[in-house]
Amino acid sequence: MACIGNMMMADKELNELQNQFMKMDKDNDGFLSIEELKDGVKSALGDVFLSQDYYDQMLLAIDTNQDGKIDLTEFLTAAQNRARALSVSKL
Repeated sequence: MACIGNMMMADKELNELQNQFMKMDKDNDGFLSIEELKDGVKSALGDVFLSQDYYDQMLLAIDTNQDGKIDLTEFLTAAQNRARALSVSKL
């Protein structure tokens, strides 16, 4: 029964991440540009200064096919990897 609960939670989290991606994708082209990424981070963190280099490094880390933009699969993979890293750090 716990397994079913975990799968439902995963679906809920997946839907939340997909919705977040769509909110960040201001031009609705199915990709996040570096500007859309910046806006999304600023929206999530508030008025925090992060350097252009920080965003460039974030894009390089997430953009696995190196096309200069983030698609939904790359976004979801980055979020999953981050969640996994955080759960491992609690061990």
